[in-house]
Formats: sequence, C-alpha cells, structure tokens
Amino acid sequence: MTASTPYLPPRTNPVFLFLLCYNCLLLRAQERPVLLPEEIRKLMPEKIEGFATQGKPITRLVKVGTLSYSLAERSFGKSKRKIKILLFDDNNALIMYSQATGKWKDLPSIESDSVVTRFIELPDCIGRESFNKANGTSQIMLGIGDRFYLTLAGEHVDLETLRSLVPLFNLADFPRTAIDNPKSR
Repeated sequence: MTASTPYLPPRTNPVFLFLLCYNCLLLRAQERPVLLPEEIRKLMPEKIEGFATQGKPITRLVKVGTLSYSLAERSFGKSKRKIKILLFDDNNALIMYSQATGKWKDLPSIESDSVVTRFIELPDCIGRESFNKANGTSQIMLGIGDRFYLTLAGEHVDLETLRSLVPLFNLADFPRTAIDNPKSR
C-alpha cells in the first residue's frame, strides 16, 4: 500500500459497492414474476361482438438472459375486417416496457383527412392511437400500470371500433406488482 493510495475497507470500496448494488438489481429483477401464459390469456376477451374468433389463442413465456416476459395473442375477423390483440406482461423486463412507452407523450400528434396519430391517457394507462385511412389500418397501444403492454390492431377497422374494445379488458383488475398475484412466478 502506498501513501498515495488510501486503504478502503471492502465495504466502503466503490467497486465493491457497485458490484453489490448491481447484484441486488439482478436478484430483484429475478424476483419480479410475470403471469403464466394461461393467466395472461384470461385478461383478454374471449369474444368480440360482430367478429368470429380466428384460430386458437397463442400464449408463451419468453426468457432472454435474466429478463422474462409473457405474452398472449388472439385474433378475430369478419370478412375483410380483422382485429389482432397482443398483451405482454413485462414485469420482469421493465427495460422493454420503458423503451416501448417512454416517448409516447413526446411524439407529435397528427390529425388530417387521411392519418390520425396521437397520445391517449386513461386511468393508470398511457398510450398512442393511430388510423390510416388509405390502407384502413388502425392501432391502439397502451401501457398499463407500468407493467403490461397492450396492442389492438385492426385491418379495415376504424379507430372508434378499436376504442370500443378497450373496456373489454377491465384494466383496473390487472395485477400491478408481484404481490398482487401470489400464483404467478
């Protein structure tokens, strides 16, 4: 030990403190459970009035390194009109959630005869909605309770029809944290 390098006990050494904090963050991320695929599917509507279910719902649990998320997908259709619903539980992948929703409020709104895109806010939710009249596509994206990410996409479906689907999700009942749902892992 030289006179110019002061001795720092291990618990006050900045490198030790950094590694300790980093380890705690990794452990904490692993403690944030996501809903099981069957559980997340139950948060989605079984049917949409005026549309038929297309195929079986798709659910899966995805793990990438220390991150994990679950997702559910369900499709409905009637003639050329199609609606696809995607629901993600990003409870153990908060970086994905924040990247998806982080800039929504700052993006410009556009409202013209052919295109609409704007920020929307609901209780405990933020999102974006868009409609392209030229190709008949509409989309609503919602971040729910700092945890879930919901996409409603429509082909030959107007924005008003997609908006009418949001209440089918009963957003107030979505779990907010791991403590809310002890059955999740």
